[in-house]
Amino acid sequence: STQELIKKRSRQKKIIFVDIDTQYDFVDRRGALYVKEAEKLKAVWSKLTKFAYNKGILIISSQDTHKKKDPEFKSFPPHCIRESWGYKKIPQTLLPNYQVLSFEKKSFEELFRIKEDFPQIILEKNVLNIFSNPNAEELLKVILPEQVYVYGLVTEFCVKEAVLGFKKFVDEVFVIEDALKEIDPKAKEQVFREFKNKGIKFIKTDEVWEKFKDF
Repeated sequence: STQELIKKRSRQKKIIFVDIDTQYDFVDRRGALYVKEAEKLKAVWSKLTKFAYNKGILIISSQDTHKKKDPEFKSFPPHCIRESWGYKKIPQTLLPNYQVLSFEKKSFEELFRIKEDFPQIILEKNVLNIFSNPNAEELLKVILPEQVYVYGLVTEFCVKEAVLGFKKFVDEVFVIEDALKEIDPKAKEQVFREFKNKGIKFIKTDEVWEKFKDF
């Protein structure tokens, strides 16, 4: 019935999947900042991407986007230079239809239209934190999510920043444990402790499929 459709739609609209930095420079062995064994997660990332699309759940992705002389390259080797091969998102986490939001600020109305028109919104960033993109916080005001599910890499850097950033605005933030990749297992343990202290929830992909199977 129409009522059921409306109810279902509003339920989906309250959930977003967040895919952090799944780009060649991090995931591919030939990448500038290759994260060991990250390629093993391609299948699960692909499944999450298709799953969200089939369930009508919006995906927000971050895309690390640098110029040749960015300050970050004092701490990390050059990587994800705009338009380079390594900057590109891997196909497993890219829907055919998406909108990229770069560093130019959009209006609330523009963001609302984008949210309605695209199943995937990609936010470029040139530092660790996705909320450095001038559209990130405004986009949350447009979507007003109640639950956020985060996956991708690197756990102790950009994932950590994203998770803590979302937690400032959204009560229920989940990290999908078996869809994250860290560089240093000790650092990951520390980050997970911090997440627990901040009330971040942990979930596995099997539980995600189960939780949303009736959507």
